[in-house]
Amino acid sequence: MESIVTKPMKVDFHIHSVYSKYKDEFSIVQNGNKEHINVLLKKLEINNINMCAITDHDYFSYELYDELKSYENKHGDLLKVFPGVEFSVGLKADDNTIKPVHVICIFDDSEENKKKISLIQEKIPFANNQIDYDVPGQKYFSEEKFINILREIDLNVIAIAHQKQSVSSKSAKNSKNDVSSLGEEKFNELIACEYFESFEFKNMKNGMFNINYALKNNENYDQIRFITGSDCHDWSVYPKHDSKENSKLEFYFTYLKCLPTFRGLAMAFSDMRRISTNNNLFTPRSKILDSIQVNIDNKDYDIKLSPGINVIIGDNSIGKSLLLHKITNYEYIQDKKIIDGYENYLNDNKIKVNTKLDKSNIHTFDYQGSIRDKFSKDKQDNSKFLKEKFPEDLNKEIYKMKIMTAFNDLFDYLENKFDYDDKYRELISLTMVDEEVVSKNLSAKKIGVNKTDIKKATKLKNYYEAIIAKIDENYNLIEDNLEKKTIDEFKVKLLEFSEKYGLLNKKATKVYNVKTSMNNGIANYTKQIASWKNELETTKSKFETEDSINLSNTISDLVKLRLNKKLLSFDNINEKIEPSVLSFGEYLFVKKFKNCTSINDEYIKSVLNRVFKDNAKFDIERITEDELKSMIRNYGDSNVAPLDVLKIKIDNIIDDDLEPLPSITLHGNNVYSKLSSGMNSSIYFDILSTDQREGIYIVDQPEDDISQNSIKSNVLNNFKTMSYGRQIIMITHNPQFVVNLDADNVICIIKDENDDICVKSGALEYVDKADNVDILDTVAKSLDGGIESIQKRWKRYEKNFSFNKR
Repeated sequence: MESIVTKPMKVDFHIHSVYSKYKDEFSIVQNGNKEHINVLLKKLEINNINMCAITDHDYFSYELYDELKSYENKHGDLLKVFPGVEFSVGLKADDNTIKPVHVICIFDDSEENKKKISLIQEKIPFANNQIDYDVPGQKYFSEEKFINILREIDLNVIAIAHQKQSVSSKSAKNSKNDVSSLGEEKFNELIACEYFESFEFKNMKNGMFNINYALKNNENYDQIRFITGSDCHDWSVYPKHDSKENSKLEFYFTYLKCLPTFRGLAMAFSDMRRISTNNNLFTPRSKILDSIQVNIDNKDYDIKLSPGINVIIGDNSIGKSLLLHKITNYEYIQDKKIIDGYENYLNDNKIKVNTKLDKSNIHTFDYQGSIRDKFSKDKQDNSKFLKEKFPEDLNKEIYKMKIMTAFNDLFDYLENKFDYDDKYRELISLTMVDEEVVSKNLSAKKIGVNKTDIKKATKLKNYYEAIIAKIDENYNLIEDNLEKKTIDEFKVKLLEFSEKYGLLNKKATKVYNVKTSMNNGIANYTKQIASWKNELETTKSKFETEDSINLSNTISDLVKLRLNKKLLSFDNINEKIEPSVLSFGEYLFVKKFKNCTSINDEYIKSVLNRVFKDNAKFDIERITEDELKSMIRNYGDSNVAPLDVLKIKIDNIIDDDLEPLPSITLHGNNVYSKLSSGMNSSIYFDILSTDQREGIYIVDQPEDDISQNSIKSNVLNNFKTMSYGRQIIMITHNPQFVVNLDADNVICIIKDENDDICVKSGALEYVDKADNVDILDTVAKSLDGGIESIQKRWKRYEKNFSFNKR
């Protein structure tokens, strides 16, 4: 027999035979006898059944059981046949009436129990060729009689209650022989006291409701479990009940994660996660370590590993941590002195570790104390762990561009307003000269000059170049040829526009420079002839050559500025910024901006409020440049224009507001600070368990960083969830991580009576008497609290399970 669980067991513990004739119609079960055992064997083979039991109504045929059992490991996939009986038991319902419930009892088939198994039927009352029920006029035993029968049989037993209807069905109380027919109060009472190991159903439609009920009502998956049973009465149509059953009704078998032993069966029925109606208990995984090969004093150990949870236990300072570091080539140790110490220990104890695990196959290695270090305030080594869980940052540049579009309108408005104010003051300062003066000297008028065309062409050229740069930034990510073609065509147009405004910019700049040069020449000429004129001629000449031009230009500019003045409003700006979110289980990993959730009038005003002094009144229609300067908080260099200072401060505020802000939320509460300000291992394992990235998880003594309450309430379930898709190799001294975790494989490194190091391994339920291996017994001896943990695990059986205490 395998020492660890490598594949799930397909089971059916509800098969009837001819010995159900005492309660069922004989014509249906008449061929269910020893002479027709090949019919049943063929059906079991076709359906790949690994473990089964014939459970007749209140009757046990040792002869038929022994015949079927003789085919274990010899026919098809059949590995285990258990002795069993389907008892009819009267239980008190909520209304105080007694109702019959069918209870399947599976008994311990260990070799030492063979004599007791052969006597099972002798303990069940039978007289005058019929079952002798103790309840007058009824075909069921009283609860007291049922318990007394089990006591007399004196075998460890697993009780499975019949639950044909779904638990939540309104008609369940009227269903025949169902536990739920007793009423909700009694049903919940039986669950709470763990009267039954499991509840059996057949119809998958009802099963879905049952499983949903279990998920809602289970606490840590350890109270209510459901399995399926065929309830087959006619072997020729297995797994159907009989030939009259609806041919379209598909039956779903149950798979159990256990070794094919009674102890394995008992362990499987103590945890819902070991039970499934789909063959999905072991999901495929590519990164896995099949075994660890070690030689100790010339004795070879090939330690098989489960694809699920492997725990390493044993004596202190015996080399458990060393083993993990050695197979990982000391990749996770920085201190050479520790490595040298490990190597010396291996040499001194004649140990050779012949297995190497490449780092690329490892998801995470949490060596002893590293979980605490990851989230300590001093070390903060959680960035790598958390970074891959978060979504990409929001595109800061795009949102800043959208915000700046609104502020650029404001800047243009103010620039226009201040230019208008300047021109207006300039108009007032100009002097009109109307005397008739005949100039005795020649004079020349200056040419009007401005930078309007240059500014416009420059802005548009930069605008198109910025779009092209943005296109080029992630162009290499585009794989679709049609997309590339469209983008290329668009880019060609943008380049045309950029070149167009580049030429216009050069042209406008050339014209500006020519006019400026001509005006400089006129100014020099005017200076040279100024001494030849009298005062009135000079004034008149200045007016005609400069001031009249300035006057006309100023009036023209004022008209243009007035015409260009627009009503400024941000009411039509309203864009909500949705955060980026990735979910890991119930956790949401969020990236959002530090202080900007929407681009709207409210946000624009909030930015301005942070620029301006308290109680400053920003009247955009009337504000002057000097007033703007006086309003700005912490103005700084007085030589910088107020509008430029405003732009710089607003730009800095927006940059700060758009800083990416990570958060991790659970049920609406942000728990990120708990991770970043100090280690919170329960959150760590919650997140780790939902991470789908492949690779082996190695962890050394996680209990050092977790409270006992956290282990029980959260972390055990995290590890069970993790094991569905990832191999786990763990060192622990805590029995909860062995017994309550339902470890798939326990590796015990201990010293024998000769003080020599030896290794024992296998599933929790594994026993090999020939090699003196009993994993549960070893756990009980090796771990403080191990005996108590196992006894709690077995509390529902109240049978003879015991351990050899140290």
